[in-house]
Amino acid sequence: MYNGRLIIYGCGDFLNDYEGITGYKGNRDDLSLMYFADINPATGLLAGLRMVPTQIRHLRVNKAREEGM
Repeated sequence: MYNGRLIIYGCGDFLNDYEGITGYKGNRDDLSLMYFADINPATGLLAGLRMVPTQIRHLRVNKAREEGM
């Protein structure tokens, strides 16, 4: 948050083609988040934020299961 406004970094690659790239075993390139922001139209300020964990498999976005994390 900055001056009541939401800033989200690193969310530009929602669906990527990184699957199969080797050499980064420590990073979970299959896990991501979907951001659902509620913005007050009168003020432009954040009224609420929901983040949904996702898992990408075969270039498809799926809701992440807890045991898969």
